[in-house]
Amino acid sequence: MSDELIQQARALLDEMKTQASDETMIPARVPGQIDAISDLLARIAAGEGAAPAAAPASGDDSGSDDPAALAEQLRTETSQFISTAVHEMRIPLTSIRGYSDMLDKQILGPLNDQQLEFMGIIRSNVLRMERLISDVSDISKIRANRLHIEPRMDMAKNIIMMAEKANADLAEARNQTVVYEVPDGLPILNVDGNRIAQALSALIQNALQYSPEGSTVTVTASNEDGRLRLAVKDEGIGMTEEDQALLGEPFWRSEHEVIRSVKGHGLGYCVAKGVVELAGGQMFYETEFEKGSTFGFTLPGMS
Repeated sequence: MSDELIQQARALLDEMKTQASDETMIPARVPGQIDAISDLLARIAAGEGAAPAAAPASGDDSGSDDPAALAEQLRTETSQFISTAVHEMRIPLTSIRGYSDMLDKQILGPLNDQQLEFMGIIRSNVLRMERLISDVSDISKIRANRLHIEPRMDMAKNIIMMAEKANADLAEARNQTVVYEVPDGLPILNVDGNRIAQALSALIQNALQYSPEGSTVTVTASNEDGRLRLAVKDEGIGMTEEDQALLGEPFWRSEHEVIRSVKGHGLGYCVAKGVVELAGGQMFYETEFEKGSTFGFTLPGMS
């Protein structure tokens, strides 16, 4: 059974490699393809269907028939391929975004209203694909323990300001208000500020997208016995107990109609969790179905 699972995972990875070489890879399909491979690898790691290992032949120490070793090799290959594929997909997206920005700003000449509307759609989809590719890359690195971070002394207010800037356009577009309660006396941090801002931004973005237009999201910072506590409270749909049990699973999204109405791939929270835990922090949440949620994390302050 393990051999069969390995063959299935290998076939999926080879298919992705072929699509990349033929330039037929569809970025929006990549999360589902990675999820399928990851599921097979998880089943192999759990020993599903594994038979008792046979004693190696005399002088044979290659371990090539060991399902666990083969699964790890495949995991490494998948991670390396994703890194290469992400790089190749970013190149055309960068050009599309650059030229579409120029056209949208009418640098090359005036556009009529319909043309401006079309350019807005192009730019919106490019940004969505850039976020998807970035999240796929990060979750792959987190799983492979290869996410690069650069800790340094930083202020909580700087990190919060970066997250605020990243979500200002989304809040304005949805006519939502984001209130930031940031008191003095917060702990000094030794973290990768850009990565922590990325984690906080993901929580704010989720709060905005899954709350009604015109609602308020509140971001609160506090000092809890020398640890920084950041909390994002929304007025959204909340989570059922069944959904809470699956929180943190990569690529998982609730079946709730509000969730399904928002374009996404279920990676934002997973990336945030991975980043926070790498920084020595812990995630937390409080939620009640149809009454809203609070998501956040704590980080150790500098001693």
